[in-house]
Order: sequence, then structure tokens, then C-alpha cells
Amino acid sequence: MSTQQARQESPVELPIEPWLYEARPAPGCAVCAALMEQRAAASTDRERFALSAEIRDHRGH
Repeated sequence: MSTQQARQESPVELPIEPWLYEARPAPGCAVCAALMEQRAAASTDRERFALSAEIRDHRGH
């Protein structure tokens, strides 16, 4: 019979690949410019990643 652990182990933190932070805003796009400003002011990697994804996915050009 196996015994169960009484405590949880720490979650695994996987690194985010650098290319996921790359984002090329469309020239002259006000939305992309605003997202780039937000990304520059972001305080965490998670925020920068999310904003980079928004810039890559923005389809209003």
C-alpha cells in the first residue's frame, strides 16, 4: 500500500521563450502604439508577455 504526501509540492515555473516577447506594431496604428507604451511600463514578465501577445494578435489594421 502506498502512502500519501501530507503537503503539496511547489508549482513548476517554466521559462517563457524569448520570441514570445517579440511583437512588431503596425506603423501608424494608435492601438499598437498604446499597447507598446503599456508593455514598456509593465512591471512583470507576465504582463509583458500578455501585451506582446495582444500586439501580435491585433488585427485592426
